[in-house]
Amino acid sequence: MRTLVFLPFLLLAACGIVDDDVSRVERIEAEATTEAVADDVTTDANAEIIADCVVENATEGEVRTLAALNDVDPAIAAEQRVADVITRDDTVECITDTRAIQPD
Repeated sequence: MRTLVFLPFLLLAACGIVDDDVSRVERIEAEATTEAVADDVTTDANAEIIADCVVENATEGEVRTLAALNDVDPAIAAEQRVADVITRDDTVECITDTRAIQPD
């Protein structure tokens, strides 16, 4: 009987996980968009670091938006989205920490 009570909650939770997870393809496209934006203001190596950290710290909605913007001119359309995420403390810390461990 207890199992039947929890079954609907388990099903809802499972559906939520499938619907809300950002796909690997979306992450790759979001990174490409972010890297294109960052590449306009920094070196290739730093643009890659920034892209990784921005996607890591972006919300699911932001990742999806950045991924969708990969099909347009990302350097223009995505600047504000990238700027919103890059100024967050966690993103700044990620970029700083990653750059500190990069070999010269």
